[in-house]
Amino acid sequence: MLLVALLLALLDCCLGISHDAIARALLGAEYSEPFARFRPPADMQPASWYASVFARSHHDLATEMIRAAGPNGYVVELGSFIGDSATALVRAAQSLGYNTTVVCVDTWLGDLKMWERKGRLLGPQGATGEPRLWEQFMLNVIANKVSRQIVPVRMPAATAMRYLARKIDAGELPSPGAIYLDTAHAYPDTELELAETWPVLPPGGLLVGDDYDQSWAPVQQSVNEFVATQPAGTFDDPAQFASGWYRRSRRLVSLVDEAGGVRPLPLLLQLPSQWVLRKAPVGDAPALAARPRPKRLRVGPALRCCLAGWADPQPLNWSSSNSACARGRKGGACRRESNFYTRCLPEEGRLRQPTCHVGLRNANQIRRECSLKFACRGSHGAR
Repeated sequence: MLLVALLLALLDCCLGISHDAIARALLGAEYSEPFARFRPPADMQPASWYASVFARSHHDLATEMIRAAGPNGYVVELGSFIGDSATALVRAAQSLGYNTTVVCVDTWLGDLKMWERKGRLLGPQGATGEPRLWEQFMLNVIANKVSRQIVPVRMPAATAMRYLARKIDAGELPSPGAIYLDTAHAYPDTELELAETWPVLPPGGLLVGDDYDQSWAPVQQSVNEFVATQPAGTFDDPAQFASGWYRRSRRLVSLVDEAGGVRPLPLLLQLPSQWVLRKAPVGDAPALAARPRPKRLRVGPALRCCLAGWADPQPLNWSSSNSACARGRKGGACRRESNFYTRCLPEEGRLRQPTCHVGLRNANQIRRECSLKFACRGSHGAR
């Protein structure tokens, strides 16, 4: 046993951090093979009733995250649900010939929206109504033949980040090269998770997240406020790190203040719905200044956002297709789309901004109370 332990330590030292070493560090030696210990329930089969945007549309972004982690490093996924995005990350690693591990963190108990809607979103439920997302995740990972590169950790995201930080500080694990955040979808919950997650990343590490779109205005609020309140030099310039990435539809983000002033953020959006931050590299000023000049980053018009909501949102029943402007009429009643979304409401302090709840309501209610009032807008108030 001593010889085996010495050989494992030698492999970890010389070849990076292995899947088994990560599992031992996080789960303990006795429970370091969760898929071998798993007993598939007789009444469930592998199934994917949810189409992950990340898995379906962002293989290129998954590849960049794996490159950031390296061939023998690891990526942390916060919010793994039924395994689609974790499988996409492993597939990206395999396409590069990498042994990169994906640490999947989730309670597998569902979020607020899933509990409110139940049914398809929450998935199969047990005798007392508890979700069976854990069993579904394990079945899917095994069926997709990616279990040798996945380590599941059943914890809330913020708790897991504090636990991982202690393991890193103790020298038991290196830092992850990239983290994917797809958890609370609420304000300020997502921002609180960001505050726990950011210190775990090394310089040059990637933090990527899902659902930065008008359907999830609280996610936009959380990410924007976190970025806006960090000291200068915290984040790398998107033009520096992403100009050589695969070309796809991208946006940058600007914050609007009460007077209509605009402040750019070092936040990159990969459409649809993904946001990307990179921790600034460490080095002396001359070395950083000597970095190659970035190529021009090709992006669409920047999104314009408010932290506390818009002072002049578009009315729910207003439509450019049937407005007086669209019918060619002139006069005081004519308001073009560019007349909306020019000013923000006064900010109320970090973690205390007004927000909205995306839950069990009809589409018009969600649009009126969330998308129209709080979501970021494109040029001239467009989506």
